[in-house]
Amino acid sequence: MTEEKRNFWRKSIDNRKGYMARHHKHWRKLLDAYAMRFDIPGFGADEPVKMSRFVPKLRKILAAIAYNYPTIFMKVEDPPVDPGTQMPIENISEILQRGANDMIEVMAVKPEIHQMIFDTLFKYRGWIKGGYNPPGSDSVLPWVANDYLEDDFPYITYVPSENMYPDLMTKPNNLSSAKDLVEEMLVPLEFAKKDERFAYRSQMKPYNGPDKNNLVDTYTDAMETSATWDEDEKSYLAEALQLDEYVLMH
Repeated sequence: MTEEKRNFWRKSIDNRKGYMARHHKHWRKLLDAYAMRFDIPGFGADEPVKMSRFVPKLRKILAAIAYNYPTIFMKVEDPPVDPGTQMPIENISEILQRGANDMIEVMAVKPEIHQMIFDTLFKYRGWIKGGYNPPGSDSVLPWVANDYLEDDFPYITYVPSENMYPDLMTKPNNLSSAKDLVEEMLVPLEFAKKDERFAYRSQMKPYNGPDKNNLVDTYTDAMETSATWDEDEKSYLAEALQLDEYVLMH
């Protein structure tokens, strides 16, 4: 990539981050409301707060309906012919459906989809990405010995909405109109330096920039369905980010 192109992408990423900063702040307020954490001037922590029926209804919908998915349904309209009998293969839809649902179990897709559904409710769009995990490769998250991804197999993984920056001219009703998408990610410095795709590997340093606190918020926001975080816990997460030597990449 030429220096001119690098400068373009740096400016474009900064432009998108500036635009989305207010939206990210609004998302956190919505998550606080969902977790029933209210900061109302003049109200003490133990005083009752009247709330909309929307939040408890939303909790029931998520628990009873959305979290049963994904389930793949298939219908083969033109079934293949058995070469031996020259007759259409029976129950081919059920066979393919069973195989597809077994595959998403092997890929551990459901927790990723659950979090994506949750993000869609509060953050405009939920994001997942798919790919192929080569055998014996450290090129795909989570870079650890107990990697849950199957070697030599497709994978699906969740991406926090705060980490995705579409082209600002993208139509709100049509993501495919985006000229490009930028994903922000934290990668262990050790593995980033081994990746031959990057020309300036020797110059990489652990990230300690102005967005460090925002990155911690992104992690804690993604865990809102199962945990709440106080400021002390967030400070420990920030320290872990520094100790583990992560590099911020796009």
